[in-house]
Amino acid sequence: MLAVPASAVVHVLLMDVKSDEYDLILRAATIDARRLAVEISGLLRIDVFGTDDRTQVLIVSQWVDDVSWGKAQWADDVQKAIVARFSEARRVHSKLYRRIVLDGEPQAAAP
Repeated sequence: MLAVPASAVVHVLLMDVKSDEYDLILRAATIDARRLAVEISGLLRIDVFGTDDRTQVLIVSQWVDDVSWGKAQWADDVQKAIVARFSEARRVHSKLYRRIVLDGEPQAAAP
């Protein structure tokens, strides 16, 4: 398992979507994720998931720290992507989580 900085945070965006709009929303979220993954400083990883029943899309992004995540929220591309995803969804859960280091788990030094 790769060592992750102790300061790392994870942002979770869970969207309830209409099943007939699922493919469009999933495709748009995937395009955004690929583009932002190379453009945004401090973004370690971003993954997009969808449910088999085609009613939820989950975007999980891992960041170096909460400062990097916070700065990214002001980038025009990020704001446009977030507004688009929020407006497409029926309901949205958006939350920033701090990583909990387990006893004995190796960890990288903070950047």
